[in-house]
Amino acid sequence: MKLLMMLALFFVITGGYAQPVRFSPLAEGTNTSIRGMSIANDNSIWVSGSNGMVGLSVNGGQTWQWKTVKGYETRDFRDIHAINSNTAVIMAVDNPAYILKTTDGGNNWKVSFEKSQDGMFLDAMHFKNDKEGICIGDPLILGSGGRRLFYVLRSHDGGDSWAPDPLYQLPPAQPGEAIFSASGTNIAFLNTPQFDYSFVTGGTIS
Repeated sequence: MKLLMMLALFFVITGGYAQPVRFSPLAEGTNTSIRGMSIANDNSIWVSGSNGMVGLSVNGGQTWQWKTVKGYETRDFRDIHAINSNTAVIMAVDNPAYILKTTDGGNNWKVSFEKSQDGMFLDAMHFKNDKEGICIGDPLILGSGGRRLFYVLRSHDGGDSWAPDPLYQLPPAQPGEAIFSASGTNIAFLNTPQFDYSFVTGGTIS
């Protein structure tokens, strides 16, 4: 009881000094639904979204440069990984799947992965460091056994190239299990000897 009274008193005291939160728009009017964000350092912030749009701030978000990735004006870039103010990797969902990389601040983009297959839908990326990256997609029917396996890609060169994991390493999916493209927040490398990475699924089974 004493603990509850102390907590209640704490919230009453701190609540009396709380100041209203105020927001000021820094950018507006760009025709995109922002889905991905990655912060390279205190100054460099990248975002990505629908209609092939990518945004870059080099002053901590005070001002933004908006660019449409040429040839991908209808694509939805739901995840992005920033390396610095010049270099970033973006991931386009749906079929065909694309991963692209820029090294000049988003002026030009190079395709580092392209895959067309029924059911293809990339969901999230994560990088352990500037070289090692992983990307995961919805389950696909792969191999001669007709099993549904989560699609996993790896990069060992900072996103310049990607290759799928071999079939025997791909995680199996239960009926009704899939992944939501949660802006890259549902997969992460692990620093454990037992497991290399973990990811979160959804659907009727998750």
